[in-house]
Amino acid sequence: MIFYEDLYLSDSIYGKERKILKKIEKGSFLVNAYFVCLASNQVDLFDIISARELAQKCYPKSNISVVAICESWDEAVSYISDVVTEALTHMEQIDLKQIYSGRWEDSLDFS
Repeated sequence: MIFYEDLYLSDSIYGKERKILKKIEKGSFLVNAYFVCLASNQVDLFDIISARELAQKCYPKSNISVVAICESWDEAVSYISDVVTEALTHMEQIDLKQIYSGRWEDSLDFS
């Protein structure tokens, strides 16, 4: 997984992101958390992946570009809605490459 440098974290997730990632790596039981990622296909804009799904050892974690970690599915959908609304306000079409043109990291250490 790679993470956008301005990764959005919901209030309840903030400060727990490293713990969540460690649990995903170990395949441990996770509380509710949802990863908003750039779409894995050419049709969709985003994928919403449950942390519980990511924690499965057989789940492919490469080629996942994470832009947000949210507490609930509804919050993830709301985040996507806000991004799309903002993009359509300033652009004629949604260009995720332009929106997320910043730096990407392979860990959550952005210092």
